[in-house]
Amino acid sequence: MKRILSSHGPKAFWPLAAALCLALAVSGCAGFSPPDGPPPINQEPLPDSVIQPYGGYVASLATDAQGPASGMRQDDLQGPGNSDPDDDAALLDDDSALADDDLGLLDDDLDFLDDEDPSASVHARAPDPLEGFNRAMFTFNDRMYFWVVKPSAEVYNKITPRQARISISNFFRNALFPVRFVNCVFQGRANEAGAEFAAFLINSTVGIVGLRDMTSHDPRFPKSDRDMGQTFATYGMGHGIYIVWPILGPSSLRDSAGLVGDYFLNPIAHIDPAWASSGLSAFGYFNNASLRVGNYEAFKEMSLDPYVGLRNAYLQNRAHKIEQGAIGR
Repeated sequence: MKRILSSHGPKAFWPLAAALCLALAVSGCAGFSPPDGPPPINQEPLPDSVIQPYGGYVASLATDAQGPASGMRQDDLQGPGNSDPDDDAALLDDDSALADDDLGLLDDDLDFLDDEDPSASVHARAPDPLEGFNRAMFTFNDRMYFWVVKPSAEVYNKITPRQARISISNFFRNALFPVRFVNCVFQGRANEAGAEFAAFLINSTVGIVGLRDMTSHDPRFPKSDRDMGQTFATYGMGHGIYIVWPILGPSSLRDSAGLVGDYFLNPIAHIDPAWASSGLSAFGYFNNASLRVGNYEAFKEMSLDPYVGLRNAYLQNRAHKIEQGAIGR
């Protein structure tokens, strides 16, 4: 930075600052795609038994309400007055047993509330002592998305074919290989680090500098999303406190420190001059945002309190990634 300012003068700082703000605005406001944690945002959905613990029983009642199933005897359709009392007693016993089984299944489904992994619960929670500030920043980022990012992305989508935008997204993901690879190594994920390295070589050559993702459908090259915040968590560091940064979006003290480490691993950040590096990063984030228009709106519609919903989704998403890392080592 000193070398840039000395060679170009103080005026060189302002293009860098403007480009960096644009990059952060797009990544924080539009790059949101509610991740891993409870739906929505690219994460594992809850099991049906948890979402709808009586789902199987209700479905069976619905099927019976539509009419007798094939293979039922006419005796099964008789009213109470025409049925055998012994058969009625047997049916009552069966219904009682079914009810007991349903209650037992419900107890099993809710066991996760009592048997949580203590380490997982730590990563899924963070105190929010700055809620007043965080809500103000959430509102700022929300308006930035709807007033600036989304309209711009919609125009960009109309003039740029989707396949071209996907290729650009592939290029930037391929360029961020060092961030994922180094953090895989730091987290002790040797197999994942090897898969990342092999995928980078294939996509950089056969895939034409990453414009085509040649390994996306190959199970030997699973997608990873490792970062320095997860690495800190691997070594026992907690979130600290939850914080929403203006433009950057939801984070925590730990993950904010991780962003700094990832910045130095990002090869695009080292392009000279600095304004070119910031502009290229901004374009990459903006292009990715154009592929996700609509995700944030759907998330808000599903949330009674979007601020709380986003906070919980972020923390559970991070916990899910950390748990995946612990299982994969």
